[in-house]
Amino acid sequence: MLPSASSISSVSNEMRRKGRVRCKMLECSLGRVTDLSASGMRVQRPSRLENRIGEHVGVVLAHLEGELHLRCRVRWLRASGFRREEIGLQFLNVTPQLERNLYAIAQCAADRLTIGYGLV
Repeated sequence: MLPSASSISSVSNEMRRKGRVRCKMLECSLGRVTDLSASGMRVQRPSRLENRIGEHVGVVLAHLEGELHLRCRVRWLRASGFRREEIGLQFLNVTPQLERNLYAIAQCAADRLTIGYGLV
């Protein structure tokens, strides 16, 4: 079960226009999510794909509770190193429930710092 909106007030204080949270270990169907807000996300991907600014795309955001299917608009694209690209996405049709889910995912992604494997 995802936490309630009241339990994630520390995250909501950091959110972009709706605030933003830097993410660790959060993936989507386009690549690695580097920051997330209730209005959009920045994704780093290993190579340039055939997206254009203004284009609508479907994105699957993988999180601890499963998958969240999102409709997004490409807001910007930029090179970020050799054969790497960042893409800025704006979420479309954001409902209050979707916004709560995004806040909860942002909190989990921000809190998941490095966890050692094989530690007891």
